[in-house]
This record gives sequence, C-alpha cells and structure tokens, in this order.
Amino acid sequence: MEKKIFYFGYGANAYPEMIEALLGRKAKGKKAILKDYGLFLQSFSEVPSKAQSLLQKCGWGKTFLSYIITPCKGSVVHGTLWEMTSQERAIIGEWELHHFWYIPIKVRIDTKNKKGILVQTEIIPQYSTDKKPIIKEKYSSFPNAKTKMLHLARKVRKEFLEKRVH
Repeated sequence: MEKKIFYFGYGANAYPEMIEALLGRKAKGKKAILKDYGLFLQSFSEVPSKAQSLLQKCGWGKTFLSYIITPCKGSVVHGTLWEMTSQERAIIGEWELHHFWYIPIKVRIDTKNKKGILVQTEIIPQYSTDKKPIIKEKYSSFPNAKTKMLHLARKVRKEFLEKRVH
C-alpha cells in the first residue's frame, strides 16, 4: 500500500473544488493553520519571468494574481490539510510550477484536534512587500476566473498522467 502524504493547501488549493480538479477525485480535508507564515496575493509582475511565459501561454495576463505564502513571524495562514498519494502530490507540484516559481517544503501545521503535524506545501521563500498578510480564515478562494482555473487544473492533471503512461 502506498504511503499517504499530508499536504497543506492554501489559496485555491484550500478549497475542495480545486483539489478535485487536480486529483480527479473528491478528497476529505480538515481546516488547518500554519504559524509564522504570511499569505499574500502576488501580482503578475512579481512572478518569475519563466513562470510568466507559461502563464501567458495559458491565456493569463497582467491582471493574474496568485496566492503565495512566505515566512512571516507572528502571522498565520488558514488552509486545509489534505491526504493524498505521492503521484497526486506530484500533480500539484506540476500545477504550482515547482522549482521555478514555488518551492516545495515541509512545515508543521495545527488542526483543531492535533498540533505539529508534518506536512508538505510550497512557498515563495523570499517575498518582500509592504503589503499586509491576509490573516482572515475565509478569503476569496479564486483570485482569478474560477472556471478557467478549474479547467486548467484538470488539463494539468490529464497531461501529467498522459506523460506517465508514455
């Protein structure tokens, strides 16, 4: 039996619809918080140029926004704890453009019933801004057109799985 991976989803990845689009199945999640990180909206101009090129190929433009988290002492990020397979986690890594935009890391999160759970997520390690972090538990789930984001998430999953077969 394959080992399960615990994943902390924030931004759109905190919401069941996005995770279902990426994984191809409904997943059960638990509300969770990540301490000493801040949640921010990153504008298109702040995205690395290689990622900007890919975003433009997908039809995103200058109005594109993305949720990111970065170390931020004293702040907290609200999200969801998901359980998944390593292949499902790899699909999310593909979606998040690991290694040339987001960096995968392990962090400890808390749920209502358990503290210090070791999970995987992705961050932007250095993000300097004068913006204040989003600390609300409920925030807009999709900073861009929801239907387009879900469509592209399904496409990323499909293409990822097709590459695995060939």
